[in-house]
Amino acid sequence: WTIAARGGSIYGQMALGYRYAYGIDVDATCKKAAYTYLKAVEQIIEKFDQDVLRGVPFNDDVRLDDIPGIQRKSEQMEMVQYSKHSAERGEVNALRAVGQFYLFGRGVEQDFGQAHQLFQRAADLGDPRAHAFLGFMYYTGVGVEKNNETAFEHFKTAARSREPAGHQGLGVAYRYGAGVEQNYQEAYLNFRQAAEKGVGEAFYNLGVMHLEGLGVEQSNKQAFDHFRQSADRFHLHGLY
Repeated sequence: WTIAARGGSIYGQMALGYRYAYGIDVDATCKKAAYTYLKAVEQIIEKFDQDVLRGVPFNDDVRLDDIPGIQRKSEQMEMVQYSKHSAERGEVNALRAVGQFYLFGRGVEQDFGQAHQLFQRAADLGDPRAHAFLGFMYYTGVGVEKNNETAFEHFKTAARSREPAGHQGLGVAYRYGAGVEQNYQEAYLNFRQAAEKGVGEAFYNLGVMHLEGLGVEQSNKQAFDHFRQSADRFHLHGLY
């Protein structure tokens, strides 16, 4: 495990950290355990940052495995087919749901182009969450040419309907000056509105702003409180 850990293996680092923590064939030392675990965590976060889909400012709310009674693969496929048929009839929620299936590759082969088309149809019918998904796609350049200005407009449209993902997207745009002039106060306001709806990413961003004093008074206590609330929602950076 020592050789594997030194070679950069996450599994090796986790195993070695466990051995140091509990004194398995080595002298127990919390310091070495923490250091070794930290190396693994840093790699996990780096992989998370490189994931093109990590920036989704909201939870994937159509998880086939979480739907009551949808357990077997055949049942999942039936759910996907039912949603597709509903989408073909122009039902807005189904259009967005199938768009999410294609975006995340759930029950279908991942297809960003199909996802974009379906989100656009739902957005044209006035669905604010679909606008938020489109904003994400244009902000990250997933399936479309990256365009911060277009992303900002979609986030703004979603936020007008109090869609939390729209506020989260606006917060990111204002914080980094993406498609709009940088404005930390507006960023903080939008992150707070998203956090009030329970968005873990928004709590994390509020924590960063308090930690660095961006648009608000610097406060380690406020930063910690927001990071903790983010971690309670299993946000990876908040946990870190």
